[in-house]
Amino acid sequence: MPKNNIDFYIDAIGNGYEMTEDDIAKFSYDYDAMLKLVRVRPEYIKYYRGYDDEVYEEALRHGYEINLEHVRECSRSSYIMKEAIKKDINYIRYYTGDEISVYIDAINMGYVLNSNELSNFAYSPSSMKELIKINPDYIEYYKGYDESVYEEALENGYEINDTNIKKCSNSTVIMSSAIKKDVNYIKYYTGLNIDIYIEAIRRGYEMNRKEVSRFYHDNEAIKKLLKVRPNYILLYMKDEEDIYIEALNCGYIPKVSDLEINPIMYKIDSIMEVIIKNNPIMLIYYQGNNFDKMLGFTNYPKDIPWGVIKYYNGDKEDLIYNYKDVINFLRICNISEEKFIQYSLGSSYNWLNDIKENL
Repeated sequence: MPKNNIDFYIDAIGNGYEMTEDDIAKFSYDYDAMLKLVRVRPEYIKYYRGYDDEVYEEALRHGYEINLEHVRECSRSSYIMKEAIKKDINYIRYYTGDEISVYIDAINMGYVLNSNELSNFAYSPSSMKELIKINPDYIEYYKGYDESVYEEALENGYEINDTNIKKCSNSTVIMSSAIKKDVNYIKYYTGLNIDIYIEAIRRGYEMNRKEVSRFYHDNEAIKKLLKVRPNYILLYMKDEEDIYIEALNCGYIPKVSDLEINPIMYKIDSIMEVIIKNNPIMLIYYQGNNFDKMLGFTNYPKDIPWGVIKYYNGDKEDLIYNYKDVINFLRICNISEEKFIQYSLGSSYNWLNDIKENL
């Protein structure tokens, strides 16, 4: 009979043979073989590498005694551990399995889980729900994204306060409940649900640029935000034209002073169109690519060279102009030649900035 047949070894044991570790290792994952083996040598259960509780149960029925050494040897078995903690609750510390019911039994016997044990279930919604039914504060160790787990915590009496709000700051459910107590709790929110911010706004909160910037990647979220706060377009530091059009559609009315708050708008056609129609001289501030279109919103001559109008704030780039262009432009801007003559026309001198300051 081949030596990989468990019956061969069981017969040998009956004749006084003791199996070696190498012998037993051949069957360490074999449910049927180990089930037979532990009936004649229950202590061999420590070599079992499977997860079938029937094998562990069979070992106990045939005289396997639970003690500290054996608990360590069978630390993966939920069945052995459940029996072990009936003798000594502290045996739970040696458990290496992930069956939540083992911990629940220990908790019901008075055991208090530590942070390392709780972290084993940080990403398991079902396990965490079972734990917070016993202690809702355990929600603070949850790292997953299933909002129903947070709902379970609130239903079981979890209380939000200044100390713990940061521990659940990614949860929309927790934050929605929190801002009903204090709208300023929204400052701790790390999630990406724009509806929570909108709820906070309706309770009197005003977002800052950093908070708005968290949604720059989500145009739909920004559009929802503009529906309740059109002026938040001033906090939007991107150049996507459709977002600015949405702000206008939602009631935003551009003002010249807004351009300094959001300099991106200098090159946004939809914004500059409104501003230039009301303040034609603002044409010199336009930084977009449709100068002829913008010029059409003024009464200025249509042959003004683009090189005269274009300017660069802060850049060292030279302006392109000639005497005739400069004189015509000064006339359009109602600036006298005498007033302008004090300015150098050197190629490295940004004369247009000085003109703007005196408009």
